[in-house]
Formats: sequence, C-alpha cells, structure tokens
Amino acid sequence: MREGWRVDDGALLIRLARAEELPAIRRLLPLTGVLLEPEVADAVETGVMAGALRVAVREGRDAMLRHMAGQFFSHQGGDSVVPLQQVTLVLVAEHPARGVVGVVLANPPINVIHQLTDQSRRAAVGRQQVTQILLSGTLGIARIRALAVAEEFRGRGVGGELLRRCWQLFDHAGYLIVYGQAPDTEQLERFYRSQGFDVLAPGAGWDPWVVFGVHADVRSDAEERVFIRHRPSDAERRRERAIPTPRRGGTAAES
Repeated sequence: MREGWRVDDGALLIRLARAEELPAIRRLLPLTGVLLEPEVADAVETGVMAGALRVAVREGRDAMLRHMAGQFFSHQGGDSVVPLQQVTLVLVAEHPARGVVGVVLANPPINVIHQLTDQSRRAAVGRQQVTQILLSGTLGIARIRALAVAEEFRGRGVGGELLRRCWQLFDHAGYLIVYGQAPDTEQLERFYRSQGFDVLAPGAGWDPWVVFGVHADVRSDAEERVFIRHRPSDAERRRERAIPTPRRGGTAAES
C-alpha cells in the first residue's frame, strides 16, 4: 500500500498519502466541495492512517479485528477518533512531474454510527448493543467522502483506478458496504455504474441493517444520489481477482 500500484501504463502511481502531500490534497478536495477534516489530516501526519487496513492486507481480517479491539480498549472512556483514524483511507495518484493529481478519501460514516448509537441509548438498550453498533459500523461499512482528479488528468481512468483500489482494500478487509453520494448527473451515474456500484434513484435511501443489525434509512443530500456496492458472494468472489502486489520502486517528488 505504501509502495503503490502503477497505472496508466506506468505513468501514475496510486498509493497511501504522505504528510508532505497534504497541501496538494487540500487543493484538490474543494473540487468535490469537501474540505480535509483535521482528524484525517492528523491521521496522515502521524502515520496511523489506514493502520488497520494495512494489518488486514498483511495478515487478514481476524488480525485486523484484534488490532482494532486493542485500539478501542486503549481509548475506552474517550472518543473514538484514534480508532477511526486506523480505518480511514486516503489514496493519491502521483505523477512523476506533477506530483499528486488525484485523491480518494474514505472512512466509516461517523454521523450514521453516532445517530444509531444515540437512538439505541435513548431506547434504553444495553451498553453491549450500543458497543456492537459502534464496532459493526467501524469495521463493516465505509463511505467515500471525496474523489477528486486534477482537470488536466481527467478522462485517463485516474478516478476509476483510485476508486477501484479503495474498494479492493475495504473489501479485502471484510467490509460489507462501501458507499457515497454524488451530484445527480448522467455522467457521474455512468461512471459509478461502470465501477460496479449501484446508483440509487434521486431521493432514494437504503437500509444498513446488514451491517448494524438495526434498521435505518440513510439518504443522500438534496440534489445528490447514493452510489453503493455490497460485498460480493463467495461465488462472485471466486470470479474476481485478488489485490495485485504493489510494485517496488522509487517515487517522484510531490507538488
């Protein structure tokens, strides 16, 4: 993940973001109307970003679960920022001359998790169920917050490669759902469908029961549509390729 994957006939490298690339990421993200949250920037700067996902790639989901159990235990009684940083993913597309020309940011849907845990507390359910909702959301569902590509590099498959690697990493880690929301345009609908996502009708919501074990109605913001992809069945998985091994090699200076 740190070494990255070569794409675009080797002209671009997709890999984990580095601290020195935060200024470039901050310039790209506003193209999607998203700003880089302090917690995400801190995760990149400290190197904890995607720590649990890296464990999953090296050792499998069971090892990732043990790793995250240790994170939650170490931070019990406090907030869940640090454990959530472990499952936050920021991938960049690097050009040898231009530096960072694309970025995808994804992490568990904090707002949805907090809403469901708050509802459970108000319903006076046991603490164990509230904890289970928190863990299930953190380890079972990821939301793509932003996908941005510099204008001069659009149409070259950069966005598709960033999205594909993002999906593969969360899928490999055992996440059941990866989703996001995008403006209601035919072009974006075609793009996300071409990447294996279902695009819901305008205003349509979806139920994350398979992840949380409780029903909810998750909807997009006004004038946007949800795109969503579920973990494939075993039969479907056998037809898919595994995550390619990152190619070794040097990287160019960043912008």
